[in-house]
Amino acid sequence: MISFCIFLSSYLYAILFISILVIAHEFGHFYVALKHGVRAKEFSVGMGWKLFSTRDKNGTIWTFRSIPFGGYVSFYETDINGKTIDNISLIRRITVYLAGPAANLIVAFLAFNLMFVIRGIPKIRFTYKNTEIISINNELPKVSIMKIMRNSSEYESLENRKVGLQTSQGNLVIDIGDLKNNLISNIYYFRGSFINIIRASWKYLADSIRLNLTSIFDLFSGKKVNVSGPIGILHASKGIAKSFSGALEWIAMVSIGLAIFNLMPFVPLDGGRIVHDLLSRYLGKKAAALYERACLVLFYAMIIYVFSKDINKIVSSKIISHKKVGLLK
Repeated sequence: MISFCIFLSSYLYAILFISILVIAHEFGHFYVALKHGVRAKEFSVGMGWKLFSTRDKNGTIWTFRSIPFGGYVSFYETDINGKTIDNISLIRRITVYLAGPAANLIVAFLAFNLMFVIRGIPKIRFTYKNTEIISINNELPKVSIMKIMRNSSEYESLENRKVGLQTSQGNLVIDIGDLKNNLISNIYYFRGSFINIIRASWKYLADSIRLNLTSIFDLFSGKKVNVSGPIGILHASKGIAKSFSGALEWIAMVSIGLAIFNLMPFVPLDGGRIVHDLLSRYLGKKAAALYERACLVLFYAMIIYVFSKDINKIVSSKIISHKKVGLLK
């Protein structure tokens, strides 16, 4: 019963967190548009029927709705001030489109910072026969080991099977096989200074962005890649109710994924709107309209593909877990 409650609360937390990320994304659009003099008609928190609303000094109606999932911002098509999304300069319009993904990256960066304050900054320690490794071949252990693993053919000859090891107890020249057999890696956490936390957060943010971009590139180049859509993200959220720092990490990763996803060049997304407006400006409205129709087909095909992958992964994991406990023979 307790495990079921944790399981259920994880999903509820995930839905709440995703809603916050969507609202942050929409607020990014809203804030930058307002800075350019474009008033929003409505900013909705949640979906469904309206619970209550209020109007601010700029004329924006802030609506709170019954279903606490997501939200949206809508702009005036014609405004008494004369400024709308469609008639501001192309550069300013692009900054409005980019503001949503930028807001998600800011949220991710802040989540990483708070996670490192609570959990500490992770660091991998490599040891050889209980002695900490400082460098291998005058490089950081992780970098050098990855090079050796990727270029293992270069180290097959006798003269290249030796590596220079700098340890906390002196320098050694050892055989690669000896290194592999006695190499141990473990992660420990340390309380870093404010500057160290900022640096670690930037590194995690940059690495996560790079990983997302690589996955998208591999997806469209036909390589086998592990992608997740909304179903997969919710399924991966199990356990976030157990640890606040774990929830922060999940929030950061989902926020980065949301930012990168919205920058993809499909018209319903922010990246697609940028490409559409650039085509409209330099090639004409017919070219932009054609691009929009083609994008809609590709976009929904991608959504169907990602949803099917999510469902297949979940079903496969259930079958494997049943086999492990002997329910299926």
